[in-house]
Amino acid sequence: MRQVFAGEPPYGEIDRSVGEALAVADAIDAWQLIQDQAQAFDINPRRVGVLGFSAGAVTALGLARDVQDIPPAFLGYIYGPMGTGVLPASPPPLFRLSPPTIRYMPGRALR
Repeated sequence: MRQVFAGEPPYGEIDRSVGEALAVADAIDAWQLIQDQAQAFDINPRRVGVLGFSAGAVTALGLARDVQDIPPAFLGYIYGPMGTGVLPASPPPLFRLSPPTIRYMPGRALR
């Protein structure tokens, strides 16, 4: 425990792209479950959206970008980092919330 709180990661450097890819893959699996079970859940799969906060916002964006069949009806990107990547070719309606203190950097935005 002392190592963790001393700022010395005992596990070495973290490759965030691996974690992001795993999170998006997990989200796509969950999305597919919702689509497959829509009738059992008594929902219209074309009216379901996705919302994420912080790292979850990155995951939600990745889901909207990578899902193959029915895309989300909307995307909520809340307190997600700037410059996280490319939007889908036909993006769903986007609700984005960022803190008023965020420093917007030229060239570092959703595109």
